[in-house]
Amino acid sequence: MKRVFAAGISRIDPAIVALTILAFGVASYRLGTKSLWLDEAYSADFARLGLSGLGKLVSGGNSLNAGGNGGLYFVLLNFWAHLFGYSETALRSLTVLLGGLSVPVMVLLGTRLFSRGAGLVAGLLLALSPFFVHYEQTARTYALVVLLVLLSSYFFVREMEQPSRARRVGFVLASSLAFYAHYFAAFVLLVQFLTLLAVKRRGAFTRDWLVAGGAIAILCAPELLTVGGQPAGTRYSTSLISLSSALAGGGILLIALVILACYGLARAVADRRLWPAGFVAAWFLVPVLLVFAISKHDPRLFNSYYLIVVLPALLLLAAAGLARLPGRATGIITLGLLIICSGVGISDWYRQPPVNDYRAATRYFLAHEQPGDAVVYYPWWLRPGFAYYEALAGRSDPTVAPSGSPPKRIWLVLGGGAPPQQTEQFIGGAYTPVGMSPASSSPSVYLYRTKSTPSTTQSTSKVIGPNGVVPSAVAACLKAGGAQVQGPKPAGFGKAVYAVTPDSAVIGVFKAPNLDIAGYRQTFSSSGFQIVPLKADPAAFGIIKGKATPVDLALLSRCT
Repeated sequence: MKRVFAAGISRIDPAIVALTILAFGVASYRLGTKSLWLDEAYSADFARLGLSGLGKLVSGGNSLNAGGNGGLYFVLLNFWAHLFGYSETALRSLTVLLGGLSVPVMVLLGTRLFSRGAGLVAGLLLALSPFFVHYEQTARTYALVVLLVLLSSYFFVREMEQPSRARRVGFVLASSLAFYAHYFAAFVLLVQFLTLLAVKRRGAFTRDWLVAGGAIAILCAPELLTVGGQPAGTRYSTSLISLSSALAGGGILLIALVILACYGLARAVADRRLWPAGFVAAWFLVPVLLVFAISKHDPRLFNSYYLIVVLPALLLLAAAGLARLPGRATGIITLGLLIICSGVGISDWYRQPPVNDYRAATRYFLAHEQPGDAVVYYPWWLRPGFAYYEALAGRSDPTVAPSGSPPKRIWLVLGGGAPPQQTEQFIGGAYTPVGMSPASSSPSVYLYRTKSTPSTTQSTSKVIGPNGVVPSAVAACLKAGGAQVQGPKPAGFGKAVYAVTPDSAVIGVFKAPNLDIAGYRQTFSSSGFQIVPLKADPAAFGIIKGKATPVDLALLSRCT
């Protein structure tokens, strides 16, 4: 494998070394300043898994990573954390390393496709890309997939020009690993296949290429069996322009990079470098347009961090254009302006508050908790972020309600920051809000205490429907069973019909197929709720808190 890179670097190249050091420095600055956000909290949780847990995670059996996407990164992070620890800096340092290694590969690829000048400029643009720095400082798989698609493309280009067994082996391994790093790497492999067909035509079906393609398919087959889980991300783009602007690092950088990319594409065509220019242009356009079309069915797929696999292509074309600008002074001035704009974008990223401030929320909770307190996480998947910072503070066990009587105090952790008055009925109506975390960002932490004088004004149970409305037929059936039908509904149960009883207990029936009953059980059990599957309806389950009531689950299930 050493011979593969020998043609790219016959000796230690000071320019490449300098660019790599620059990349490491920019990505390492203020690395542990921000709190982990939601997705990073999952990564931290996965980093503590044992071998059996890792196997379940990679195979898609973990509810927090449905479909198994990014399994390769989580395996690497697991070993990395065991060596270097679990602090924010330690967890994120893996992606700093992976991102820094991407820069020399970018230089080599740009040199093979266009020129040495274009390769060095491409490496500099990647090292100073605000978007790339963002995800170098994020403990997720995105820096890894960029490194691997760059390696895959480098070996692909080398094999197209000078075929050899070593290059084919490198191409197969890098391409297969890229798919295990993130499924969107498949779009880059698709572009490589289309380029091969366009350039080689019948030559694309030689034994060497067929063996390489078959090997990639075989190696990726186990991962293909796990594809199908829904993506967890919700921060998706709404247009091609907004996504491209995010990838470029801002509107001004987008305009500059697109102009340079178009110029570079035109000059490459004029120089009859048709297939390299076409390959890089397709690398950027085909995945973006395909995902944009697919996102009409699932908008969550169209987000910038999934499509980070096309960022190198945009920067390569822009670098090719910048390297061919007329006049040395023009190129230097243009490059200087790009560096300034990139520096502003990186500085803005350094100063941005964390997406989720789990660190501040957990500190507030730990500073004010008392023995016997219970915690309810809503939604339940907020738990890993708190568990991470509790573990850093020396807390290894989650806080749960004491058995027997209901807790005197309940902590409610909300991802959406709903005000306390919308959650009182949710926790049973027997508690009153007494405090909340000072942090303005998500998640929000509210403290409730039992009311000194429980309410005794209710004489019968109240039955509440989705959105505060109970259908007339359901209402008639429930009234016949002795229930008083009224609203409004407590927050968070839009698909439920349930009852608030005279002693402030809550019972209810959910009817929602494919609902994560285990997740809901984890959420509510710490506050004294029980989740009960209903044998009569596989798509329904009941939630109970408190004493038996006239409006029981059987009545609710029968009427709804």
